[in-house]
Amino acid sequence: MRSFPVPGSRFPVRACPERGAQPVGGPPDARRAARSPSTDGGDRRCSRADASFSALAWLLLASACAGLPSLRPLAEVSERARLAALCEAAYPRQAFQAVHAIQADLPGGRASSLIGAVDIDPREVRFRAVLVSVEGLTLFDASLSRSGIEILRAVAPLDDPAFGRGLVDDVALLLLAPGSAPAALGRLEDGRPACRYRSPEGVLDVLPDSKGYALRRYDLSGHLLRRARLELDRTRAELEAPGPGGYRLELRLLRTSPAAAAERGATRAPPCADACP
Repeated sequence: MRSFPVPGSRFPVRACPERGAQPVGGPPDARRAARSPSTDGGDRRCSRADASFSALAWLLLASACAGLPSLRPLAEVSERARLAALCEAAYPRQAFQAVHAIQADLPGGRASSLIGAVDIDPREVRFRAVLVSVEGLTLFDASLSRSGIEILRAVAPLDDPAFGRGLVDDVALLLLAPGSAPAALGRLEDGRPACRYRSPEGVLDVLPDSKGYALRRYDLSGHLLRRARLELDRTRAELEAPGPGGYRLELRLLRTSPAAAAERGATRAPPCADACP
């Protein structure tokens, strides 16, 4: 099993060239001689770049630390219980297999049509997911269990470890219930009810409504990592990874079936012979 370190930042840091050593003592002429005109001009340009970078860094820091959307707690016990039950219903409880048609909008304006198949047992917190091209090539094959993530196959451009980890996390976001009870139950500023789940990795908001569920996943600083939409009957779903290098997925259910009791507990390739090319 391979472990995947996720880079801490997507933003490259521009390093200014080192300035020449500047004498701190001596007569003014000696200090002026130690700085050539070209180096001094470069320093001025680099100083301006430093100032611009600092302003951008502060802007990014302010937006990243903006915090989670405020949640006004529900006062009535019955209302909290009803909301918790609605959020719990967003996720399947029984083992099943499913095949989806996927339309992917990828970084750089690329678009791709894929077939996705999953074999999942929510109670055991385990699934195996496969992405297949319309030509029938298996592009990505991975499994998740309590012991971690295992990438079984990854074809470029899906072979980047962080990107592969993100795809597995996306499947988990859509299909696996949070591992704990809601930390808070309330309403957002716009009045929508929300269940807020917390974990060592971040925060998940589940927002039920009459047509389905909206999902919002944040990091520990309150920065939005994923937004998703699930239809009430689970026949369609949308997921977006915002920001630089982000992508958008639209999923349409082609078929689903419960996993046979004899098959549960095994890690299998999801069957998709009836739907996959």
